[in-house]
Amino acid sequence: MLHLQNSHHTAPRGVFQRDVVEEPLEQFGIDWEGPCPDREDGENDLTVPGIDANIPPSILKQLQQSINPLASSELFGLDIFLQCLHWLQSTMKGH
Repeated sequence: MLHLQNSHHTAPRGVFQRDVVEEPLEQFGIDWEGPCPDREDGENDLTVPGIDANIPPSILKQLQQSINPLASSELFGLDIFLQCLHWLQSTMKGH
């Protein structure tokens, strides 16, 4: 019969030997590379602390009117951040 690497584990044995009963699964802790578990409290809010960017209030108001921070993004908001950065760089050159 075919010998498989890791065939001593339950899952590979169960594929070829139908009489193998799976052993109870043990909990091994947190999978830091895995997805976040569902939150039980139902909240999906994210709080981002404010920063002091030293932007004059008049320019900040223009920026807020020019770029929508909640616009659709396929780059997790990076494209919106870069829009803001480029807008600020071009606007602040004159000041």
